[in-house]
Amino acid sequence: MNARATRTHTRGDRTAPTRAARALPSDPRDSITAHAGAPGTAAPASPAAWSLLHRADALFAEAGLVADPVERFGVLYLAALRAAGAALAVSEKGVRRSTSRGAWDRLSRAVPPLAAWAEYFRALSAIRADIEVGLPRYLSGEQVAVVDGAVRDFLLCVEKLLDGDLRLSSRPSASASRGSGGRNVA
Repeated sequence: MNARATRTHTRGDRTAPTRAARALPSDPRDSITAHAGAPGTAAPASPAAWSLLHRADALFAEAGLVADPVERFGVLYLAALRAAGAALAVSEKGVRRSTSRGAWDRLSRAVPPLAAWAEYFRALSAIRADIEVGLPRYLSGEQVAVVDGAVRDFLLCVEKLLDGDLRLSSRPSASASRGSGGRNVA
């Protein structure tokens, strides 16, 4: 069994919100149950793509050691970005890049089966940006645990892509918004 599928993390909580809240985006796993594309295989992924996915795995494992929910969120988001990079390394190979430099926009166009994932993580970008510039954010351990599960599933989906499985039936689910208990993320 893959290490990502069995991973558990410690959950830490802060006591009070420090900023107006935004809801976690809904998790696309529940919105789309299966990819309609034809089954098939792709050319083997490049060593660079695998290297990016291994880095994403390492970041995911590192996130499990971070007690502070806000810091943990940042590491999880970075793991998702590295996995997106791995998917782009396979899908944009030999293709002229568009003017958009954002990983999530590029992923939506380059790998349509991962568009729901790209939308999910794009919705988390504002939270990550606030954290990076030092703006106070409140994230509960429960909310970050939902993101943790989404990142784990996204890494598995990208691994399938790199293995040549073009069916990619796993999508983010609405459990992400349920996992926040209806509360907003600040």
